Amino acid sequence: MIRHTFRHMVQVLGALVAGLAIILSLFAWRLSSGPISLGFLSPTFESILSANQQDVKIRLQDTILTWAGWDRTLDIRILNVRALSADETILTTIPELSLSLSARAMLRGLIAPKRIELFHPKIKLLRKADGQIQIGFGESKAPESDVLLQVIISAMLKTSDPGDRLSYLDQVSVFDADLTLVDETLGLAWHAPASQLSLVQSRNGLEAEAIFGLDIGRQRAEFIILGRYQPSQRRLDVGIRFSKVVPAFFAHLEKKLAPLEAFKVPLKGTIDIGMPVDGVIDRISFDVSSEPGTIVLPAPVKQNLKLQKLTMSGVYNGISHDVTLRQFAVDLGSNGAVILPAPGNHIMPLRHIRARGLLKLDSKRLAVDDLKMDFHGPTASIKGTVDGFGGPMAVDVKSVVNNVPIDELRRYWPRAWGTAPYDWATEHLSDGVISEMTVDALLRVTGQERFDVERLKGTMALRGVTVDYLPPM
Repeated sequence: MIRHTFRHMVQVLGALVAGLAIILSLFAWRLSSGPISLGFLSPTFESILSANQQDVKIRLQDTILTWAGWDRTLDIRILNVRALSADETILTTIPELSLSLSARAMLRGLIAPKRIELFHPKIKLLRKADGQIQIGFGESKAPESDVLLQVIISAMLKTSDPGDRLSYLDQVSVFDADLTLVDETLGLAWHAPASQLSLVQSRNGLEAEAIFGLDIGRQRAEFIILGRYQPSQRRLDVGIRFSKVVPAFFAHLEKKLAPLEAFKVPLKGTIDIGMPVDGVIDRISFDVSSEPGTIVLPAPVKQNLKLQKLTMSGVYNGISHDVTLRQFAVDLGSNGAVILPAPGNHIMPLRHIRARGLLKLDSKRLAVDDLKMDFHGPTASIKGTVDGFGGPMAVDVKSVVNNVPIDELRRYWPRAWGTAPYDWATEHLSDGVISEMTVDALLRVTGQERFDVERLKGTMALRGVTVDYLPPM
């Protein structure tokens, strides 16, 4: 009896498996010949995307089930999404989007999206004349009226509500977007094709990522932007990763950015920004390096400084308006040199500079904790302060110079800084080195080509020097 029952159960299960295999085979064959229309679901998705928007209708061309490859398997695709006004004017268009349904919602008897993916949309980011930033899909001239974007953003910010179908949405991704950046004030527009965007709901809020290349001048700059919004703290943190960015191209965007005109070097690195959404930026950290390029130095040291590499890292405190410079390094290469301003008018050999310090923007004070310079052999270590930075300045420094070859004094000593001592020293001293020289000075810069010496003292130690005091004795 038991054996007969077991045999019967096996036969039934075998028939079910065979039937299921046949159904799946037919289903796979049907998908292989093209997508399957799920048009009966279109009204449901139109209702979900409308999300109680007044005087706005969402219309879909079709809803289909398609095979998207082994990496995506089955996709529910919605074609030609349009947002229409009451008079049937098209407000927004999206060519195609994909939906993944929430299993948690299905257990409650609801059809609700868990993930939305948009393919090949046109996105417009607009900076208006009054400084406002707006973003929208499609060809709309007024991104602020973008209904679909409002629906998506508000849905991602909603708290969980079992009865609200949009509250199950936790990820939105955009693939190969045609991104246009427009600045009405400057009358400029940039184009970033094939941009990738994503917005993910996390435990603490929203996390966003954008990847795009931007054509600026003749250079294509690459950007990765990571953002996090924490609703409970009303705080926004943004991280920007970039490469091949030339700051000089941004100098004309805003008067405050005009100093960037001096930096004609391709940069790469990271900038992290933190701020409350209703306040000012309270923190900016940066870690930047460059490729070979040129920096245009202002008066009184006006010149085009060619460099091999520039490295900067530090933190800006938006509360105290201080910039802590953790590292500042300039490498001028094996033939590097700088032109000293009048009255020196001297070409000074210089290989590299390394510095750390603190810039107080409110008080216009620069404190240099440690500055090291390599003059292609001789070295210098400097500490000091600069007050009145950016205008009439007081420079208070203490420095130590080591290992200056006597036979190369002409390379490192501007003749205008003491003509008579220069002539005697270069004619009567030879061999050996200045092993150590200390300088304690206070200078006041009173004009573009003028500074006054208020304090100057120091010491000098020489080793192995030949003195021809009274030739030919």
